[in-house]
Amino acid sequence: GSGADVAPKKPKDGKEQPVGRIRYVTRDELEETPKYMKSRLTCERINGAIDEIHAVVSAKYKLLATPFNKLKGDALKQYKDYKEQEAPETKGQFFFCDSDLKNAAPTACLKLDATGKSILAVLRHLGRLKDVRGSLKRYMLVPG
Repeated sequence: GSGADVAPKKPKDGKEQPVGRIRYVTRDELEETPKYMKSRLTCERINGAIDEIHAVVSAKYKLLATPFNKLKGDALKQYKDYKEQEAPETKGQFFFCDSDLKNAAPTACLKLDATGKSILAVLRHLGRLKDVRGSLKRYMLVPG
């Protein structure tokens, strides 16, 4: 390719590539996380957020795998928004932005409040996510 398409590549058989799954946080890992970072977070809350991140990222890359000519209306607008989020550092990687979380279901357990930011900090600290700085704050998944 020309390098213009930066979404993870589809395998030759035409099926979409499954989104890499980040591991759940164990109690031992949470215990070793600095107190100021984890506050009163529980493994259940953090692992619920991991499930939500996976759902958001899966939906994002399912839409990005849809042929452009099959998209209309809101789906087309969302596709263009996702394409604008891409950066050279995210090429071939699965990532999400704050706006992806904001647009998720309102019943979300990972909101961008103080608790949500603590969850993201713990996931970065434990190597489940990696920050990609730029005009947008992007979080790359580190599957394991």
